[in-house]
Amino acid sequence: MVSVSQAQSDLILWLEPGILISRSRNTSGRNKNKVMKKILTVVLLIVLIAGAYYAFYAKKPAVIKFENISSEELPHRKVILIGLDGATWDVLQPLIDAGWVPNIKSLLEKGTKADFYTRYSAFSPVIWTSVATGKLPEKHGIKNFLVSTPGEYEEIPVTSIDRKTNAIWNILSHFGKKVSVTGWWASWPAEKVNGYMVSQKFFLNVFQAGPIGAENDMKLGKISKAYTEGTERLTYPDSLADELKDNMAAASTEKFESSDFYKLLNSALSSEKDPYRADHLKSMLNIYKADFMGKEVFKYLNGKDRNIDFQAVYFEGVDASSHFFWKEFDESKKMKGSAFNSIIEQYYMVADGYVGEILKASDPNTDVIIISDHGFEKKNDSRSRVFQLNRVLEKLGFLKMLADGNIDYSNSSCFDSQAFPKSNMREIKINFAGIFPGSNVKTEEDAKKIYEDLKDRLGGLTLANGGKLVEDISYDSTKKIINVKVKYQLPSDDIIKFEDGGVSVDKLFDLYDLSGDHNPKGIFLSAGIDIINGNAKEGREVTTLDITPTILSIFGLPVGADMDGRIISSILNETSGDKAYRGVISSYDSHIPLQNLKSSVSGGSDKLMKERLKSLGYIN
Repeated sequence: MVSVSQAQSDLILWLEPGILISRSRNTSGRNKNKVMKKILTVVLLIVLIAGAYYAFYAKKPAVIKFENISSEELPHRKVILIGLDGATWDVLQPLIDAGWVPNIKSLLEKGTKADFYTRYSAFSPVIWTSVATGKLPEKHGIKNFLVSTPGEYEEIPVTSIDRKTNAIWNILSHFGKKVSVTGWWASWPAEKVNGYMVSQKFFLNVFQAGPIGAENDMKLGKISKAYTEGTERLTYPDSLADELKDNMAAASTEKFESSDFYKLLNSALSSEKDPYRADHLKSMLNIYKADFMGKEVFKYLNGKDRNIDFQAVYFEGVDASSHFFWKEFDESKKMKGSAFNSIIEQYYMVADGYVGEILKASDPNTDVIIISDHGFEKKNDSRSRVFQLNRVLEKLGFLKMLADGNIDYSNSSCFDSQAFPKSNMREIKINFAGIFPGSNVKTEEDAKKIYEDLKDRLGGLTLANGGKLVEDISYDSTKKIINVKVKYQLPSDDIIKFEDGGVSVDKLFDLYDLSGDHNPKGIFLSAGIDIINGNAKEGREVTTLDITPTILSIFGLPVGADMDGRIISSILNETSGDKAYRGVISSYDSHIPLQNLKSSVSGGSDKLMKERLKSLGYIN
């Protein structure tokens, strides 16, 4: 045994259970430093463990049971959500500073602002559905402008039926809140809500202009019968459509045609020689009309019913003007140049006027949220080219065209679906009898032969300047779709070499003279009784997914755990929502039946919507 003297004895120190430190009474200065380091390490570990526990347990939101939510206990709130498609601070902030948009400036002086991001899509119906649901497209189901309908060759614009989850207006309706929704993307057929819904299709089909120069070119409602015959559920309730037409058309037409922006567009159109710009002005007139009527409908509903709790209204004109006229937009000449140089800024001023009229018609104790789905920037190549793969298929004999320019499906074995017209990735659909009635492609063996033939002939096309037209080609036998990757960046003077001769590349592309393009940073601004005064300091990107969770919080309702967005908590003051039900609910969809179920609803003509999407370069 070793004898231990008093001078050499060890002092046993238990700093924490399980941690034993032995120290000699004659410890040197160096040993003391080592001990201190060990002590600090232990303290740091304790702090980290406590912090992790607090983050993951103490701060974990409470789980709220759906059946425990009482409508009577929810706070009384009013919220207006205004969508300005395509608005960017790059244009708006200088106008605010110059005093040209006084209503938005007034909101900012008593409210808050932030950059506003969309990272998952550039397609308007996708983004605005995410705004209304708090969910990514994989969950809400809207993924493009057009969708395929079983047994139909032509794709149709997305509808509310394609949405797979409840929107904010469905949730609020369930809890007794009265709502109104005006002109929202993918809102037709209008859903049953506790209040009013005026679908986007209502404005396209009822209050829409005829061809410029026609007898009824600017008369609201004059061509409604041609485009609404057979169209159901343009509004909810159904009777609201006729009520709006009967009570608004005449007076609104007069106000529309006397507006400064209408006069500006007509003046520019009367002297325009460039066919692309003339087409843009014509499209702009139609989009301006839809926005103008959306504002008028909002005011009408507000006057009709003063008990509406939540209102959502969408305006498209900022986006359209930015697509059409960004090239003429000159930062150094705002409000000083030609009509083209001022169209974008003028439309921001128009939108500001709408905001002013909306606020004037609304309860002063209202929370107002203004957002855009993305921002804008100049395109590198304003003359966008869209490759027409069907022209190549026709040249190869796989497809036949009718005299009117439409596809002769009865004599075509396959065709480009044109679901992604701006992409180099294309889906060629085989005209298979099991999918399309009346097709002459009857068996899987026939379909496989078409694929092999197409792979050989389309895949074998070469370019005069070198390389192949098609970079990759594959076959999905389940969907009967041939996936094709096309070489997209082709010089216009290149030649595609077919068996019977060459065809110039520019004959296979359509041009769209669009000088503005989307970028992911839009605008967010808000003011009201629940909103702080000052810039939002969220510590993360504020996104389009965060709007529905934030509005639910204002109304005292929990956020769905299946939602991808989060509450923008840094903009809310302490009284927001009165903290009625702070926490999460597993999913509202488990308890609230969807109101957009498929039914025998007639959509009438989709012509106007497709024409608008084509004018903006979204589809062929």
